[in-house]
Amino acid sequence: MMDNRPAGPTGPATIQEIRRVARISVKLLEENDLRCCVFGSAACSMYGTRNRIPRDIDIVVFTARDPEEIKRILVDSDKRKFFLVPSKKRDETYKVLWFRLSGRNPHPSDPAKTVGRRCKVDILIPGTLDLPSIPRTRVCYTRVPDVPVVPLIVLIGLKLRGWVDHRDAELEYYRVKQVDDVADLEALLVIAVGAGIRMKDADWLPRQFRRDARERAREFVRFRPATKAKFEALGFDMQGVFTEHFPFLFTGVAIVDPD
Repeated sequence: MMDNRPAGPTGPATIQEIRRVARISVKLLEENDLRCCVFGSAACSMYGTRNRIPRDIDIVVFTARDPEEIKRILVDSDKRKFFLVPSKKRDETYKVLWFRLSGRNPHPSDPAKTVGRRCKVDILIPGTLDLPSIPRTRVCYTRVPDVPVVPLIVLIGLKLRGWVDHRDAELEYYRVKQVDDVADLEALLVIAVGAGIRMKDADWLPRQFRRDARERAREFVRFRPATKAKFEALGFDMQGVFTEHFPFLFTGVAIVDPD
């Protein structure tokens, strides 16, 4: 009887693979004179969060060039590793950038087939999703060598933006992401307080970014009262914040990426 089980590695990307993909992506971008930083869940992991393994890699590239052009640059730099796939979302024209991993997974709809393992790499530029430009002197590095990451206070601000967006989203696919957002933020706050991060040291950030981060932090504390002291330790003003639970937080729902 033929064994159709895939040989070699299976399952989603491991933390080691996520970091390897980040390192290769950054190296190729820098070789093309494109300065960049990792953010999102991959950056959370590099700072030391352990609540989950990232599913993909988010990279902000400090340029005015079109993200689609940057994706093509990565593919042209290493066609064996990177490839593009049209978005599955209706009426969208962008392409999704993937990195080939070793091994194969069972085909989701045909058990007699297998598909190659892969990891998604999202490319964004400043101004998208409130992403600020990060001066060279503010770029941070963790224990993961050769991978620049956004500063912790920026990562917290971006995570707060993601939490609000997912909380208010119409589609369930996005709303269920609140679960990860909350866990990421709670873990990041512990790390940031321990590292002595202070909001007053972030005056180099755009005023609107800081204002939005403060307001979203107050909303988050109403939802997660136990985080109030940590936000205050970081220099967020929590005076007059009344703690109450929001009525909607999705749990126990599998997330399937539409792309």
